[in-house]
Formats: sequence, structure tokens, C-alpha cells
Amino acid sequence: HLHCIARAPTATCPGCQTHEESVHHFLMACSKYARQQATLGLEVGLRRLNVKYLLSEGKGIRATLKYI
Repeated sequence: HLHCIARAPTATCPGCQTHEESVHHFLMACSKYARQQATLGLEVGLRRLNVKYLLSEGKGIRATLKYI
């Protein structure tokens, strides 16, 4: 994402430096944030795997803001 908005020189994730950065990768897959992803899962359950829920529903938004 940062590369798309000209805030990073490459599309590589700055967290794990192995995958392309995306919203999905940052919220659900980046190994650097595994602990935070687990905490997000405790707050919203399996909905942590639904980007639309995390970014558009009240409880999902609140949990996502804590995550970031």
C-alpha cells in the first residue's frame, strides 16, 4: 500500500520483508504482527479474516484501530 501512494520505494512489506504489502497482508498474514493478529482474533473471532468487516462495521473498526 505504501508503495502505491508513493510513500515507500518498493511494494515489499516493511514488516516481514518477504511478501508484497497489502491491507490483507498487514491485517491477516504478516508474520511480524502475529501477536497483534491473535489479539484481533480474540476480539472479533473469525471475522478477523474479513477485511470488509474490519473496515466497515463498528466493532471491527474499533478492533482494527487497536491493532494499528
